[in-house]
Amino acid sequence: MAYRKHRSMGELISSASFFGVGLWFLLESGDAYVHDLGLRAFGLMVCALACLLAAFRYPLHNLVTRLMRLRFKR
Repeated sequence: MAYRKHRSMGELISSASFFGVGLWFLLESGDAYVHDLGLRAFGLMVCALACLLAAFRYPLHNLVTRLMRLRFKR
C-alpha cells in the first residue's frame, strides 16, 4: 500500500457527497428513533456510518498504511 497525498477534484467531490449524505442519514435516524421506528433507525444509522467511513476513506487508508509500516518495520 502506498501513501497518497494527491487528491483530484473528483475525489474531493465524492468525499463531500458521502459526508453530506452521512450527516443526512444520521439526522434521519434520530428522527426515526424519536418516532419509535427502531428498525428504520438502526438501518439508517448503519448507512450513516458507512457513508461517513467512505467520506474519510483516503485518510483512513493513509493511517492504515502508516500503522502497517510501523508494525512490519522491525
